Amino acid sequence: MENRDGLTDRLAAESYDQPALVPAAPWLGTAAPGQPAVSIRSRGALGTELDVAPTGVEEVFHWTVRSRIGHQWTSRVVPGWKRVLTLNGDPEQIVVTAVGRTGNEGPAAVLTH
Repeated sequence: MENRDGLTDRLAAESYDQPALVPAAPWLGTAAPGQPAVSIRSRGALGTELDVAPTGVEEVFHWTVRSRIGHQWTSRVVPGWKRVLTLNGDPEQIVVTAVGRTGNEGPAAVLTH
């Protein structure tokens, strides 16, 4: 409630500066979305574009997108309604999963580019 010694500002800038998934709540159900259907295309200097589509019957609440360039991995949490995702650069490996509303994560689609 109070920003004593700038603690709230520091947490927002340092510790909680990236979106994260809420832990799964298996007591609400264990169903998970299916492995996403993903296609990839390079856009040169504009980065890499992914077309993602859900599979299975479980609704996709979020996508997780993990990409690797060299030895550096980056992770993103993207709203499930998005179907085209843009990544910076030209990743060598991309891992996409679908996450349901209760936090259950489905199997990964792994792409090598």
